[in-house]
Amino acid sequence: MHKMKSLISYSEWRSHLPYISTLIAFVVIYVSRYWLKWDGFILGSWDEANWIPLALNWNDTTLFTNDLTVNSLKRYFPPAYTFFLAFGLKVFDNLRLLMLSGSSVLLLIYSAGVYWFAWRLVQHRLTALIIAIISFRVNTDLGSAGWGIYIPHLLPRTIILAIAPWVLGATLQLYRNTIAVLTLGFAIGILGNIHPISALHLYLLVAGAMIIYFSYQDKFRHLLAISLGFAVGLSPYILQWGLQQDDVPLRMEILKFRAGAAVFPDWGHLTSNLLKFYALPIALGSIGFLFVRENTEKKEAKWIIFMGFTAALLAFLGPLQTALLPRLFAIDLLRISGYIFLFSLILTGFCLRWLFQQKSVGSWLVAILFSIFLVLTAGGGRFGELLSGLPPFSSKSTKRNILSADIETPHAGFPDRKAMLDLCEWAKHNTAPTDVFMTPPGAWASFRIYALRSLFVTFKDGSVGMFSGKLAEEWFKRFEERERIYQSEDIDEILDFAKSNGIHYMIQEKEMPKIDLPLVYQNQEYRVLQLFSTSHLN
Repeated sequence: MHKMKSLISYSEWRSHLPYISTLIAFVVIYVSRYWLKWDGFILGSWDEANWIPLALNWNDTTLFTNDLTVNSLKRYFPPAYTFFLAFGLKVFDNLRLLMLSGSSVLLLIYSAGVYWFAWRLVQHRLTALIIAIISFRVNTDLGSAGWGIYIPHLLPRTIILAIAPWVLGATLQLYRNTIAVLTLGFAIGILGNIHPISALHLYLLVAGAMIIYFSYQDKFRHLLAISLGFAVGLSPYILQWGLQQDDVPLRMEILKFRAGAAVFPDWGHLTSNLLKFYALPIALGSIGFLFVRENTEKKEAKWIIFMGFTAALLAFLGPLQTALLPRLFAIDLLRISGYIFLFSLILTGFCLRWLFQQKSVGSWLVAILFSIFLVLTAGGGRFGELLSGLPPFSSKSTKRNILSADIETPHAGFPDRKAMLDLCEWAKHNTAPTDVFMTPPGAWASFRIYALRSLFVTFKDGSVGMFSGKLAEEWFKRFEERERIYQSEDIDEILDFAKSNGIHYMIQEKEMPKIDLPLVYQNQEYRVLQLFSTSHLN
C-alpha cells in the first residue's frame, strides 16, 4: 500500500494566495454581469420551478397541500437539497439574492477546484489560473444539453459539479490507496444524497478508470473498495427511494413526450455532436499530452485520459441504455460526457505551461493569444459560435452571446411575465391556500412560486417521471385530460372534471372563447374563472 501524502501543505497554500485572489476577482467580474442583468424571475421551464415549491413547503407546511406534484416529489426527491434551499430562503428572504449568491459561490468553488486540479497535474500556477478562468464558460454535452455552472441557476446537480474537480483532483493522489479509495467512494456516496445521478457519474468515472488502469488483482480490490464506500454513503437515499416500492415500468412513450427526441438521440446524432463540440477540445488535450515531461506526470495524465474515455464510452451507451432500460432513464448517461471538456482543458494546460516556460517574448505572446482563444471558445467547445461571430458570418446577436450573460429569455409557450405576476398577486391575496388552479398549456410551473397556490398539472411536472413510473403515468393522464378540458366549451364537462379532481379555478388566455362561468379576475392577458368554492368542494 502506497503511503498517502497530504494533498497540499499550508506553505503551498500561501504561495497560491495571489493566484486564488486573482481568480476570486475574475469570478466577481464574471458574475457581476448576471447580478446586473437578471431580474430574478424564475421561468416555468427551469428545473427550479419544481424544486423551489418543495423548499417553500418545507418552511410552511400549509402550502401546496392539494398539489400532487409537490407532495409526490417530497417522497422521492433528496431532502438534503430541499433543506439547503429552504434554509437559504429563510436566511435571505429574497429568491433573487439566494439564486445569485448561491450560484456565484458554486462557480467560485468549482473554478477553485479546477485551479487545484490543474495545478496538481501541471505544477504551474499561472497555467492553472488560466485553466480555472476558462472553466467559467459553459459547454454542451453529447445530448445537446448545457454543461457547466450556470448563473443564476441553483440546481442539485450543479452543487455536485462544483465539488467534482476537488473529488476528481484527489484521485490523482489517492487512487492507489485502498483505504483512501474506500473513503473516496463513501464521500461520493454522501454527495449522492444531494443528487444521486450526478454522484453516480463521479463513481462511474473513477471506477471506469480503475478498470482500465489497474492489473486484475488491484482492479478487483479497488473496485470493491470504491463500490462499498459509495453504497454505504448513498444508503440514506437508496432507503428513501426503496421505501416507495414503486415497481411500475416507466414507458418510453411518456419519456419521449416529456423530454423530447433530442434527449434520446441515436448514435448518428451523438457522433455529429462529438465532431461539432468535442473534436477541438480533444485535439487540444491530445496536443497538451505531447508536452508531458516526467514519468509521474504521464501516469497522472493517463489516469485523466482513462476517466475521459470512460465518460465518452458511457455516453455512447446512452441510446442502448434507454432502449433496454427506460426505467433507468434517470441515470442520464449523456450528461456524463461533459466531463470530457474538463479533462481536455486540464491536459491542454501542459501546452500552455510549455509556452510560458520558454524565455522568449514570442512564446509568451503565443501563450497569451492561445489563452484568449481558449476563453472565447470555452476551451474549444464553442469554436463554432466564435466562428459565426467573425466576418462574414457575424451578427449582433452572435457577437453579444460569445461573452454575454447567458440569461434564458421567454419564447413561444411562455406566459406574459407582467400579466402572470399580476395574476399571481391576485391569487395570493384573494384565494385560499388550499385552492387548486388549472392553467393554460405552456411554462406555468413558476405560478406555484409567485402565487403560492397548488396547480393541477403543468408540462414541467413530468420531471416526476425520473423518480417514479407510477407518478409518470398519473402525470401523463392528467396532462392529456387538462389539454382536452382546456379546449372544451361544455360547461357541464368542465365542472364535472373540476369536481372530480378538486380544481377550484381555471385560468384562460384572453384568446380563448368566453365560458359562462363566474369571472373573478381579468387582466390584459388572462382571466380567471371560478369553478367551485373551497367550501363547496370540501
